[in-house]
Amino acid sequence: ALLIETPAELWTVMFNKLMGNVSYNFISALTLCDMGVLSSTAVSRKLAGDVMAEARAVGQACGVSMMSPEDRLKMSDTKHPVRPSTLQDLIRKRPMEIDILNALIELAQVLKVDTPRMTTLAVLTQLRGDAVCYL
Repeated sequence: ALLIETPAELWTVMFNKLMGNVSYNFISALTLCDMGVLSSTAVSRKLAGDVMAEARAVGQACGVSMMSPEDRLKMSDTKHPVRPSTLQDLIRKRPMEIDILNALIELAQVLKVDTPRMTTLAVLTQLRGDAVCYL
């Protein structure tokens, strides 16, 4: 069980989880690759790390203690064909969970934190979701 003693610890846990969600979830939906492929491919790890760095910057601007993107990447490493929930939604032709990414981008805008990669992922994921009916 995860024991959280203070509100600050809760924010740390939530934002560090969010770093992984806003990167690999949306990259997997766009590429149709599972975590085994994404965590073992240099270009996807680089992109995920760059997105995590943007998410980290937002968290830090909120005063949250954040782990490094490198450490967060290590947490996501797997050789197993795990499908993130956003990829599962796409495959099942369900609406994808893009609201969390959009909310983080909106927060970044308020805090004046640049998030070009997250913004690009959001736009492309929205387009991918809109096109599902044609697959």
